[in-house]
Formats: sequence, C-alpha cells, structure tokens
Amino acid sequence: MAVKIITRSQGQIHTKVLDSGKAASASTLSMDTVVSPPPEPVPAEVEATVVLPCPPNPDTWDGVETRPATRRAPATLATVLTAVENSDETPHRKRDIKWAINTLARATGRTPSDILADAPALRAELNGLSPAMLGLETLAALYNLTSLVRNGLRIVGRPALPRARTVTLTDPWRTLFDRLSRSAKARLGSFVSFCSANAYKPEDIADGHVARYAHQLETDSLNAQWPKMVGVTVNAWNKAAAEVAGWPQNRIRTPWKTKESFTPLLAALPQPYQDSTRDYLDYCRNPPDEDEQAPRKGLRAGSIRTRVFLLRYMAAILLQAGWSGDALTSVNDLVKPDALDVLLKYKAPAPDGTGRAQYLVRVVVLKSIAKYWAAAPDEITKSLSRIINRYSKKNHSMAPSNRRKLFKLSGSEVRAKLFTLAPRVYQALDRVPAGDLRARDASLALATLYVEMSIMWPGRVGTLSKIHLTKNLVRSGHGRLERMFLHFQESEIKNGVPVDVELPPHLVALVNLYLTRYRPLLLDGPSEYLFPAKNGGPRSSTTIYHGVTKLTHRYVGVKINPHLFRHLMATIFLEHRPGDYETVRRTLAHTSLDMAHQAYVGVDDRSAVRRFDDVILEAKEEAVALSRRKRGRRGPQTAPRTRARRRRSLA
Repeated sequence: MAVKIITRSQGQIHTKVLDSGKAASASTLSMDTVVSPPPEPVPAEVEATVVLPCPPNPDTWDGVETRPATRRAPATLATVLTAVENSDETPHRKRDIKWAINTLARATGRTPSDILADAPALRAELNGLSPAMLGLETLAALYNLTSLVRNGLRIVGRPALPRARTVTLTDPWRTLFDRLSRSAKARLGSFVSFCSANAYKPEDIADGHVARYAHQLETDSLNAQWPKMVGVTVNAWNKAAAEVAGWPQNRIRTPWKTKESFTPLLAALPQPYQDSTRDYLDYCRNPPDEDEQAPRKGLRAGSIRTRVFLLRYMAAILLQAGWSGDALTSVNDLVKPDALDVLLKYKAPAPDGTGRAQYLVRVVVLKSIAKYWAAAPDEITKSLSRIINRYSKKNHSMAPSNRRKLFKLSGSEVRAKLFTLAPRVYQALDRVPAGDLRARDASLALATLYVEMSIMWPGRVGTLSKIHLTKNLVRSGHGRLERMFLHFQESEIKNGVPVDVELPPHLVALVNLYLTRYRPLLLDGPSEYLFPAKNGGPRSSTTIYHGVTKLTHRYVGVKINPHLFRHLMATIFLEHRPGDYETVRRTLAHTSLDMAHQAYVGVDDRSAVRRFDDVILEAKEEAVALSRRKRGRRGPQTAPRTRARRRRSLA
C-alpha cells in the first residue's frame, strides 16, 4: 500500500509518497502521528495519508517535494480592530482590547495598519518595551496589555500561546506535576501543558518533543525570550529526573548545538605557558622597584582580568593557526616574529574602522610584553608602536550611541520620570512590611540609590561601586544637621584626580534609609562597602551596570547605563549654563578643559541653533505684524487696482 506523507513547516507544505514499509518507518519519526482517510477519491497509487506535524528539519528527508502553501492575505492590527468591533465581546472587553492595540502602536511610532497580526511580528514589537515606554506604571499592567493583544489575535483566528498555563493536564501529567516544587512548576508548566495537550506520554518524552515545543514557541509565542525558555525547560526537566521521585528518567537536550568557546580556559593550555602567564601577571600586579624598565605602578584588578583573557585569546589564535602545544611554552613566544605575523593579521581592522578598538588593545598588550617582560629587540617594540599610532584615535567626543540616547532623554516628560525615580521606588518599597522584604527588593533599592547618587554627582561606575563606608563616606553631625561627604584619593580615581563631594540633604536621608532597611538583606556577613556583594566585598561594576540599566528601562523607558549619567548631567548643566565647561571639568574630574569641550561641544551647537531660531522667529513675527498694520481693516488685496477703478473712486 502506498502512503502519502504531508508535513507543514514555516509556510511550506512538504509531501512524499512512500510504500507501506517506508511509511511505517517514517511514521515513527513523529510522536503524534495522525492517520486520516482522504476526503475525496484519490489515485490508485495513493491509498492512505499520514500527517506528520512539523518535524524539526523536514528538508533532511530524501525525495521531499516542496510546494508553497496557500497563504491568506496578511492581517494587521487594523484588521484586528475591525474584527474586535464586530465581535461578540462585551463593550468593556472591546474597549480594553482596542486600547491595548492602539497603545502598542503608539509606543512603537507606527499605526495599527503597519504591524502584522501574527506572533513573530508582534514579538519583535513587544521586545524591549517597558511599562514607562507605554505610559504604564507596573509590569503587571504591561502583562495585561500583552494579554489583551493576545485576545485580539484569537478573535481573528491567529491565536498566540498564553503566558500562563491554562490547559487541564491529563492524569499522568497531573500526578507528576503535583510532585514539583513551586519554582520547578514555573519552569516546566508550559512544556508539561504542551505535552499533555498533544497526548504525549511522560515516559516517551525525548529530544524530538523538545524540538516541536521550541518550534511552537517560535511561531506562536509573544515572548522574545523563547530560546531561553527552552533552555530553562531542559535544565528543569533533567533536574527533576535526578531529584523528583517517579519522574521519567529520560534526559533531554535543546534542539540546537551549544556554541563552543573559541578561547580556552588557562588550565587547558600547555603547562609551561600557564606557569609563564602566572609569573607575568604577578609582575604586572607588583612591578619590582629595582627594575628600571618596569612600569611605574601595578595594574588594577580589572586590567589584570582583561590581560588574562587576552593571553588566553592570543594563545588560541596561535593554536588555531597550527602551532603545537610544545611550541607555546612562554608568554615571550607571543612577541616572536613568526607569532606576531599571525597575531597581527588575525581580525585586523576593516577600512571603515570596524574592530579597531579590540585590535588596538591586543597590540598594546603585545607591546607591553615586548618592552617590559620579554626584553624583545627594539625593532619589534618600534614596529608595534607604529601600529598603535596608526590606529589610535585620540578623540574624547561622545559615542554616537550615547548621543542618540541623550536625544531621547531631552524631553521634559522623560526627565521628570528620571528625577522622580528614587521617590517613586522608595515609596513603593516603604509600603512593603519589613518582614516581607526580599533580597530582590534590596537590590532594587541599591540600584535606585546609585541612580540618585549619579544624578547628584555623576562619578565613574568603577569609583561609585567601591564606596567604603568609613574611608570614602565621611559624616559630620547627627540628625537633621548631619552632613555627608564623598572623599576619594588620587589612587582611587581613574585619572589620579582627588575628589571631594558633599551630598545634598535628601540624598543623606536616602543613604541612611538604605543602610538601615535594605542593605542588611544583601549580606550573609559583615561588609564595609556601601554597595556590597554577597561575599562582603564591593559589588562588581558589571552587576551594577545591569541593575541600573534594567531599572531605568522599566521606570523611565530608556536604558541608561551608569556612564551615560555623566553625559546626561553635564548636558543638562550646559543647557542652563552655556559655555561653563570649567564647572563640568571639575565635577566630572577631567584632567583637561579640552576633554570636556570635545565631549559636550554638541550642546553648545544646539544652544546656538536655538538662539538663531529665536532671532529668526522674532524677525518673522515683526514682519507679520507690520504687514497686518499696512493692510488695515480691509484685509489683503487679491488683485491690483486698475486705472479705471481709480478714476471711478475719485469721481
């Protein structure tokens, strides 16, 4: 008997006719094979039809014939609005769905007719939106808006997967699901619902089911983090198999290959190279005083981490180029002529400058090794210096991405959200009873305090993240008369400029509230830092970066990184005090006035254009007023008066 196999995937219909033996083997590829009789008489050579829904990669089947599927006209959110108006929903429900669609379109700067009404297109529009960008206050309101948009898609016959689990589980799945912890239920609920709805048995779950689940998320989910959801699901399933009694012992994997890291760990490199790397790093941390060729001071911890990565990265480049492990025995090998030929050609900067910064850091490290550690010939050091001079770009101007963000932050409404961020967040946290506060609430309070401190004194994140409670935070007085200062020595500032700042009274009160109510929740033991990590040390700059960016995106509507506060506050100051670059230089601890001028010269340009426009508009208004006085009450003459009309008027 011949069997016709039909699969559908990504807008394509795949068909194949097999004999009975091959069809039996092919049908085992699908866990949810459905055999349906043909709806109409078929040719004699085709006696049955097997429908296989969406194999992970149907193109791998031999002899597959692909033909385009019949597509409907693309529906947009304007179509959804019309369908909602004509639906049987209650008037209140109609109003809410239309509000959600119009709000989404307005936030993206488009009209409903420009946005396709399908999950992938809406996922792209929703990705990156925050409550503040939509004019909302809470994440719950954003989730409600997404749910209303999802209901609009359901009305036009394009349903999207719900955010929460709404499917009634079958008995086998219900029994297993009840054994999970609350966190495990949150991670596995969507996948368990998918398997139960498709009548998959728990003991049969395999990698193919994960691939179909990922495919459904890709095509029907509004969550832009669907690949992460799949990874979380796989990890939670395998953890349940190891810890939950009675859970199926099938181990599953994600349907895509894990990306292999190009840069190996230091422990994976040859042992002599590891020993040489450790000796070199010790030298970089504490250069010997008796060595006249040694650097003047040791490297900071962040620079050491960067150097460790580059030593691993350059070793990987040489190994990929064919070097054997026996040839790579020391850090000195990196500055040999044959090694430099490989390292300097690998990912050299493009003509437009792409990759210049990363390449320049690599060359600077090679020059440092050649000059201070390996005692390489002067020809090599001079050659590396010429490369550095060629690609160095001594420009202190603002990065284009930061300049674009400053335009978004120029509106009074956005700035009002930023300047009222600390009161809003702390008022919301104050309503939570002290016994119900969690570490995440304390992390929110920490990020909010950092934002308010950056507004009042926009220091570098590497400086503010390491504020010591006794060395850097100096107190004077008590109660309402208490004063608080930030004091940093030359060694604690990037460019060696000492800083002394007095905090305003409202920030002093905020610091005290944070120290007494929220900071203890972040610690397992004692700590001497204002922004502590779990182990008691200072919180890393990366952690603060992500916390501040996430906070401002949610409550302000723009992702403001810690360094952008320096540009924003300087811009606001220069808008009110044009040309006062000396105050900006002192506040930001710049070493030269030229650096501040190059970074914020655009502010003066915009002020000059505004002054120019004001003069032109004033001249325009004067000209219009003068023309109105000349016309008098009769209004403008539509045509010149002829000589005959003048005679009649004189008569």
